[in-house]
Amino acid sequence: MKYLYIYIFLAINVYSNAQVNSAPDSTWGMIVKSETKLTEILFNRARYRESINDYYGAVEDYNSIIKLDSSNSILYYNRGVSKAAYQDFEGAIIDYSKAIKLNPNDGNYFYNRGVAYRIIEKFDSAISNFNYAIKLNPKDKSSYNNLGNINMILNDYLNAKICFDKAIELAPNDAKNYTNRGIVKCELNDYT
Repeated sequence: MKYLYIYIFLAINVYSNAQVNSAPDSTWGMIVKSETKLTEILFNRARYRESINDYYGAVEDYNSIIKLDSSNSILYYNRGVSKAAYQDFEGAIIDYSKAIKLNPNDGNYFYNRGVAYRIIEKFDSAISNFNYAIKLNPKDKSSYNNLGNINMILNDYLNAKICFDKAIELAPNDAKNYTNRGIVKCELNDYT
C-alpha cells in the first residue's frame, strides 16, 4: 500500500505541472526512507527532469542511482545524454565509455559517443565510433550521415559521397542527405 501512496504523490506532482524537483528535500527524504525501490523512483525523477530540460538535476539523480547500482549501462548512457545536453561533451564521452564497457553490443552508445567526439573535433575517434555503430546496426542512417559530414570537413569528398549514398539508400526521404551529397558532388566536379 505504501508504494501506491508514493506513486500517487509522484503522479500528482507530475500531472499537476508542479515540478517534482521543487519538492522540499525533507519530502524526498521521507519518500526515500519509506521506499525500497529507490532506484526506480530516482530513475523516474531523472527521466522527468530530462523532459523539462533540467539536465543538471537529472545528472544528480543518475549519480545517486549509480552509487546504488554501478552495473547498469543505461544509467551511464542516460547520464551521458544529459551531460551532452548541457554541453559537457568530455563528461558525456566518459559516461558513454562506461556504458560501452558494460554493454559493448548497443550501437546507440557508440553513435552518441561518436557525436560527442565529432562536436569536440576529435574526428578519428568519431569515425571509429560511427563505424562501430554501423557494424552493430548496418541500417544506421544517422551514422552514415555523420561520417559523411566528417569526411566533408576533412575534404575527403569521395568517402563523403559514399557515406551520403548509403544514407540515401537507407532513408530516401531525408532531404539533408541529398543536400549534403549535392555539395560533395560539386566539390568533386560531378554534375550528374
